[in-house]
Amino acid sequence: MTEDDFHVLQHLLKSHDLIVTNAHYDRSTFGSWEVQVTTSPPLRVLWDGKERWLILQQESEQVFAGARVWKDLWIAEAKSQTPEAAIGAVLSRLGAA
Repeated sequence: MTEDDFHVLQHLLKSHDLIVTNAHYDRSTFGSWEVQVTTSPPLRVLWDGKERWLILQQESEQVFAGARVWKDLWIAEAKSQTPEAAIGAVLSRLGAA
């Protein structure tokens, strides 16, 4: 996944009328990034650049060290690590796909 994939995912989310509330790309952490959308409960797509994992997470009711805990819903296999696969997982979770 690249910085371009980060931008493509945001575009795809917006094209499905989802509101991106947080998007952060960090080159210093192996190009890791996250994109959060306004849903109930909130969802985010996370790219762990070090481990090379593309993950869909949902915010839970749990709190640890003053912050909400995010629960993994989907972890892409190597061949599914694309913005299109991530948007498919988001839409599937929302019942729109």
